[in-house]
Amino acid sequence: MVYLSRHSHAKADEFPVFIKSMSIKTLIARFDPRNRSADFQRGVLNAGSNLTAYLVYPVLWFLSTPVFVARLGIQHFGIWMLVNSVLGFGGIMEFGLTDATVKYVAQYRVRNDAGGVRRTVSTTLAMYCLLGASGGLIIFFLAPFLCGGVFRLEAADVPLATAAMRIGALGLLARFFDSVFESAFYGYERYDVAARVTIAAQATTILINIGLVLTGHGLRAVIATTVTILFISGFTKYLTLRTKLVPGLRILPRIYWHSLREITGFGVYRWLESLLNIVNSNVDRFLIASYIGPAAVAYYTVALQLARQVHAVLARASAFLFPFSASLFEQKDYVRLRRLYVKSTLLVIVLSVGFILPLFLCGEQLLTLWMSEEFAVQAYVVLQIVCIRYVLSPMGIINHNFLLGAGLVKIQTVMAYLNVPIMIAGMFILIPRMGIAGAATGLLLTIPFMLFIRIYVDRRLFNVSSFWGQFSYFLPAVIPFAAAYLFRRVYVLPLNNWFTLILGAGIIGAAGVLLAAAIGTVCQKMKLIPE
Repeated sequence: MVYLSRHSHAKADEFPVFIKSMSIKTLIARFDPRNRSADFQRGVLNAGSNLTAYLVYPVLWFLSTPVFVARLGIQHFGIWMLVNSVLGFGGIMEFGLTDATVKYVAQYRVRNDAGGVRRTVSTTLAMYCLLGASGGLIIFFLAPFLCGGVFRLEAADVPLATAAMRIGALGLLARFFDSVFESAFYGYERYDVAARVTIAAQATTILINIGLVLTGHGLRAVIATTVTILFISGFTKYLTLRTKLVPGLRILPRIYWHSLREITGFGVYRWLESLLNIVNSNVDRFLIASYIGPAAVAYYTVALQLARQVHAVLARASAFLFPFSASLFEQKDYVRLRRLYVKSTLLVIVLSVGFILPLFLCGEQLLTLWMSEEFAVQAYVVLQIVCIRYVLSPMGIINHNFLLGAGLVKIQTVMAYLNVPIMIAGMFILIPRMGIAGAATGLLLTIPFMLFIRIYVDRRLFNVSSFWGQFSYFLPAVIPFAAAYLFRRVYVLPLNNWFTLILGAGIIGAAGVLLAAAIGTVCQKMKLIPE
């Protein structure tokens, strides 16, 4: 294993070499895939495939949201967001089996046990068909109560919201069906194959839905189209998986009791954690809908989604670390694990800064040009606050994947059960007083728990106990963001059209990346972070 040094002073005769290492050319070369190991290059391929698959949806969402708001209306768009949140709560029925599938498919792949792979996938499929159908029925029967009694909807909108939620309930089963085969691809570290199907499905969904609203169709047609294409996506992934990787895989679900014990033994802790993550991701919108109304949900959701995309993009790009680290733990290759941990952490922080700084400094102008000036007035305060939370989110991404790879899911579950209730309590207090800004402020209460997990991973997996070594990982994110915050307080950039906005955001992002990379290099040269 590699240990962090407690000494932070470079020797005098190393100073010229240290200065040379800070050149722009050297910094760029550090992130050139051609100069990296086979592990890194494979990681880049998987990260790039997974990221490309994910980016299709937010890009199309960004382009199509003004169309949906204009054609559906702010009230019906807000109802759509509520339906998505209710379906998000349906994820309570997942029981963590997708992550368990990734882990055990990766494990049996390393052992060349194709039968073990088939049993794992078939068992997960059987469980998810049962759970997805059960969750869908619960949502179907609860829809009138939620729409008529819980959410503050206008009386004329209650029948539409009820019908939309009931159609969407079928989407829960479709999502579960699709996720089984996608998880199997991830276990094989074949993100590129799964990405092609996902990209086609997401692009088709958005484009058809745009056509529907432009031709006068409403919310029910949009949700029905989404559910149908999701079923088609899952079946296509099954056929591709059977053809390319798992010959003999059957689509008829079957439970193998040994496989069930394996995936539930791992998955139950992931489910307990995911249970609160689902609450974490959706309860804010429910509270806003109850206290204020669906229009406020629309303002809050759009602003939050902009910042959350940073976390989601980096999470999808880093998802390959879970099956990859699981394989390395199975092989007991701790040297490669430590190297992967350090380099992936620094890289994801640098990329996070490149995304967050433009969003923080240019977000108001973006919302004005994208939606409207009135929309920007309502939503920008939320965007400012959540940028503070998501600038530190990369730490949680890396920790999450390595803990899953090591099979250490209990600590994440414990921290989630401490974290989420505090966040919800904060929102209960703040939303009535601050409105949607109170919901955004409540999200900041999750930061201390994320920092604790970082310290735990360093000590538990890699036996690193140096406080400065652990703290120094945060500097490439904290210093650029602090500088941006001070700059924003004294000056607002005059970005009044799309050309100047894109140019300005690109310059800010590039400057943030170089500054974060330089700070990370300084920390490594001072031996605070291992190289």
